[in-house]
Amino acid sequence: MAEQLTIYSRLWPGQFLTDFEQTGEALWFFLYLLTRANPETGYCHASFEAMAEEIGVSVETLKLWLEQLEGEGYLKDEGLNGELVVKIPL
Repeated sequence: MAEQLTIYSRLWPGQFLTDFEQTGEALWFFLYLLTRANPETGYCHASFEAMAEEIGVSVETLKLWLEQLEGEGYLKDEGLNGELVVKIPL
């Protein structure tokens, strides 16, 4: 059985390189979300518009990255009404 990756294990250099090969630029968005997530719950709340402006990409790009990261198991999208609400496994 494969070991479950956590927020912290994903930051190890070898795992980071593997993740980057798999996700490309979306990994930078994941790392950004890590800095915003509550370390006790793994939740991150933000508006797509504010986050896109802060990062310097379009809302559409954020949504594509979010879909990719969710599809690859990096996070779970629980957003409602245009708000980004994600759960990052601890």
